[in-house]
Amino acid sequence: MNSHSLRTPTTVNQIVKSRIEALAPLTDGEILKRIDRNPRLYEYVLRDGVDIGRLARFISMIEEREKKNPGSFFPVLDLFCVSPKVAERQGELIVMGGWNSFLFLFASYGPSAIDKWRGSHDVDLLTRERSTPKILGRILEEDGHTILPEPSIAHDAKYSGFLEYGSPGKSSQMDLYVPIARGNVLGISIEDLFIPLDSMKPIQIEYLGVSLTDPKVYTIMKASAARRRDHEDIVETFAAIKILREAGADILEVQELLEGLAPEIKLALYRMNVEFGVKPTAGLGRTDELVDRETKVRICQEIEMTLIRSIPPKERIVPYF
Repeated sequence: MNSHSLRTPTTVNQIVKSRIEALAPLTDGEILKRIDRNPRLYEYVLRDGVDIGRLARFISMIEEREKKNPGSFFPVLDLFCVSPKVAERQGELIVMGGWNSFLFLFASYGPSAIDKWRGSHDVDLLTRERSTPKILGRILEEDGHTILPEPSIAHDAKYSGFLEYGSPGKSSQMDLYVPIARGNVLGISIEDLFIPLDSMKPIQIEYLGVSLTDPKVYTIMKASAARRRDHEDIVETFAAIKILREAGADILEVQELLEGLAPEIKLALYRMNVEFGVKPTAGLGRTDELVDRETKVRICQEIEMTLIRSIPPKERIVPYF
């Protein structure tokens, strides 16, 4: 029996809550100044069940990060503002892009994730509720948005639009994937990938009012995209999972996740890891990285050693570790 199984299980939501409630709170005066400056953003912190001063501090830290690298962090503020409103009307927004990695990393590494994560210029979402696009459109119209989500011309199960909450005068691009049927199965279609709805197990972070794509489905999505950035997101998310499990989170361990992937996803991830994996001989790495190089090497090795057993011999590449 490992040490994780001896601990009382907790949730990612509880860990995120503890991270935020460890911050120094903003004073009432500081909060009022921020509400005057950006009321649509700071109304987000005026909710039941949260420590308003500390949640406001968290939001202000993200604002400061955005000032250092304009265009990289305000989309997550848009997400925070709109997601609880959609949920209140029985809709659903599940984070599926890079912000999914960020929120796992914040739960694991705390405020340093705000300082060191790369950021993203857009918001990728999915929903299992067919009513969500209409609900979202009504909310955005009520809040004064001038451009509402529209069905994508190139994709028959996606809506595209803009969110305009996080930073005055700025808008972040949003893509929302909605359910589509293949035969008798409802799922989410992204490029050539089809994920049945009943395979999804979203992770709720009630304290922030958002839902995350579970790590297994997220890995499938990223392995299918197969870019260097996608491999980095997988590795960093795996690093976050290990920390969360050490903290007692009831979340699937990395090896079990890897072993449960479909053969074609295992092969895609194996190839990504060969091409983009961090190797022991690759130098010291950047000193400002959130996940240190040694951890990345260990995770890439674990991916290699776990997957290679299921890779056909003709597809195998001489291990580089």
